[in-house]
Amino acid sequence: MAAREAHGIELLGPVGLDTCHENYEGEHFTQGAFTIDWEAKKAVCPRGKISASWSDQCKSSGTPVSRVHFTAQDCAACPVQDMCTKAANGKWGRSLTLLPQDQQAALEDRRREQLTGQWQQRYNIRAGVECTISQAIRRTRIRRTRYRGLPKTQGHEVKVQLAMMALAENGHSSL
Repeated sequence: MAAREAHGIELLGPVGLDTCHENYEGEHFTQGAFTIDWEAKKAVCPRGKISASWSDQCKSSGTPVSRVHFTAQDCAACPVQDMCTKAANGKWGRSLTLLPQDQQAALEDRRREQLTGQWQQRYNIRAGVECTISQAIRRTRIRRTRYRGLPKTQGHEVKVQLAMMALAENGHSSL
């Protein structure tokens, strides 16, 4: 988000899926199933229960987050608890960790966007470029040269570039 605002650069890459930390089998409620009221600092679960706690914190990396908790009583009495949380004892039931509002919205937008065919096509181009670069580095060891002196090193780089261009023109995808 900062790259786009500061430099007009749009980054293209996958973001993590909307999952929960527990290892669920079958359907489960992810963060996207909850309604977030940022102004009131409340979250509403899919069954209509309102969060009991909202605290603004910082992760050890310095990233600001909001931790939202639902009571253990609300979660224990819920008929779909097994689809939402495995918290069984203690003060809290389900919890959510949210980024700041603008970052959370951008994350959710990207998650929706990466499910589209148009995004997949754009990403496939990037993946192809990354693959080509990776192969060039691994196959030709272009990051380290066996030659001494700039003229020989540059000659090696030119040969690698020519080989890659020839392969690309002939439709080969690997070196």
